Amino acid sequence: MREPPAHPTPRDDVPLEVLYELALSIGNSLDLKENLEQSLLAYLRTLNCYGGAVFSGRALSDPLVSIPRPRTIASHRGYQVAMENPGWRPGRDPTLPCQGQGPAGFHHHWFPLEGFGWLLLLRSPAPLEEHLQKALLEINGKLARSAWGCRDNAAHLWESRQLLFNVLDTIPARVFWKDRLLRYSGCNTAFAKDAGCSSPRDLAGRDDTSLGWAERAEQYRRDDEAVLASGVPRLRYEEEHQLPDGTTGWFRTSKIPLRDEAGEVIGLLGVSEDITREKRARERLQNQLRERETLLAEVHHRVFNSLSVIASLLRLQAQEEADPARAFAAMQLRIETMAMVYQHLYCMDDHAALDMDVYIREAAEKIRITHPQGARVRFRLEIDPLAMGLDQAVPCALILNELVSNALIHGYNRGQEGEILIRLARWGDDLMLRVENDGAFLPREFSAQSQGRLGLTLVQILADQLEGEALPPEPGPPVAFAVRFPRRGASFYTNG
Repeated sequence: MREPPAHPTPRDDVPLEVLYELALSIGNSLDLKENLEQSLLAYLRTLNCYGGAVFSGRALSDPLVSIPRPRTIASHRGYQVAMENPGWRPGRDPTLPCQGQGPAGFHHHWFPLEGFGWLLLLRSPAPLEEHLQKALLEINGKLARSAWGCRDNAAHLWESRQLLFNVLDTIPARVFWKDRLLRYSGCNTAFAKDAGCSSPRDLAGRDDTSLGWAERAEQYRRDDEAVLASGVPRLRYEEEHQLPDGTTGWFRTSKIPLRDEAGEVIGLLGVSEDITREKRARERLQNQLRERETLLAEVHHRVFNSLSVIASLLRLQAQEEADPARAFAAMQLRIETMAMVYQHLYCMDDHAALDMDVYIREAAEKIRITHPQGARVRFRLEIDPLAMGLDQAVPCALILNELVSNALIHGYNRGQEGEILIRLARWGDDLMLRVENDGAFLPREFSAQSQGRLGLTLVQILADQLEGEALPPEPGPPVAFAVRFPRRGASFYTNG
């Protein structure tokens, strides 16, 4: 902004059209400081003044604007005299302009800006004519109203700005904006906290290389430069983001070019939505889907095998039993024992592994109440916390059925009371399923191979299927049958 000459040519006969031009030049800006500077410069040029200043209220220590600059005008003796003789001295009408004279012929003029403050003009060598001073009262009124309008506008802008930041801090997203040099110009509080800053103000002027996610700064720079160069938004893409606590989160981000009034790209706006929970939930669902697809294929295979086993059992049972009703009951129990395996798997969170403690307790009770001798026999279970895959669970369930049924039928066939112990536990690197009873002892000449009974034959076949072995029976006391087999996919877990 050009300053007026140091020694303007005196000109007291300012025509009315020039004053009219002066009035038109006031109030052309919405910014308070810019408006006052433009208006003051118009005063100085029109009225051939050396310098001037505008003050708010009666605070003379710091003018809102001054021409020349505040430091320069403050060193001028004529200005200093004017400051020592303000326009509101006691007994003087504050609505009328007042004047005084300082050294070197500099005259100062104070004009009230009603409701706003004061205007000071410095002139040399002659003061302003009285008729000019009075003519300026109306123009000064317009300047005061314009100044108040700018101040009100600034207040509204501040309120709007605060409202905008409140909105930005309320929405469930991270919002930021950068200049063309990819320095942060602003952000909302959520984004500032992710960046490790206490407030958005701490982020201003910084770039990604100085923040907690510096290792990803190069990728962010490439993304930003692509948006700035093309002027095309990049919308709703997913990216990893380093958080202040060192963990990694997932965000769905959009970056949009910011343009000025001429349409030139001057920066970019970014909006990021935290989708970490959504991402992890989606990954869990995908893993569960893969597990269920695997389980479905496995169940299809196992059901086919189970049906084949049932068909074979029916043929063997038909060859051995003369009593169709007894054969049917035995086969029904075997089928229900296998069906319970699939039912338990369906009800568990992990559809690929069976909790053997829960299953064996329910299966043993089912076998006990099915047999007539079961009402007089107690069951005691010692089952290690063990999860077993379907390929082992079905043969193990059938072995359990055969050994417990055999103990009830042959150990307590005289109606005596007793106890059956079922144990599934580690045995070295393998597992062992053992069934003991305190009923009738086995004959000395007893052997599983020589008896040729279907139940013990099935136990041996199923032990082979488990890649294990049926251990020699113990004739008692107590009578015990056991099967040892490798752990393979079985896993132990901690109770509680």
